Amino acid sequence: MTRSLIIAALLACALTSTKDFTGTYEFVPAASDNVDAAIKEATSSMSFIVKPVARSRLKKVNQPRPRLFVRQSADTISIAYDEKFPQVGPLDGNTVKWKNEEGEQFDLSIQHTEETLTQHFVAPDGERLNEFSQSASGDTLYLGVTIKSPRLKQPLHYRLVYHRKN
Repeated sequence: MTRSLIIAALLACALTSTKDFTGTYEFVPAASDNVDAAIKEATSSMSFIVKPVARSRLKKVNQPRPRLFVRQSADTISIAYDEKFPQVGPLDGNTVKWKNEEGEQFDLSIQHTEETLTQHFVAPDGERLNEFSQSASGDTLYLGVTIKSPRLKQPLHYRLVYHRKN
């Protein structure tokens, strides 16, 4: 009887545990979407006057970074690209203020489910959703990005792939 309870408890823990994204990751361009092509598609219906400005701005803030650092604790997570300007927030979905390297301020919320880690950035001119997931082995990190703005007729979508280095 005691052995059955121990096995049931261990199984319950395994079923309710969430993935740990902690690690250092390197960008894998060959496995990732072409961000420039995704930007061109998302801006294709814009007027010829606005299109170059929109594409330039989107390219500036959506260039894949060579490294990604994730540090997870029991109730917070820190995500940084090239160890600069970490995006730190509670895992419970509560919103915090975050500023990027250019001083722009965003409302940032982070949620961690059993399989995914989601960051949601909101600014006056739009929002960005980063959805992180892992391969079954945990050695590959997938980052799905969706950007919405009243200025975009359709959202910008792309996926980046990172390989765990440690």
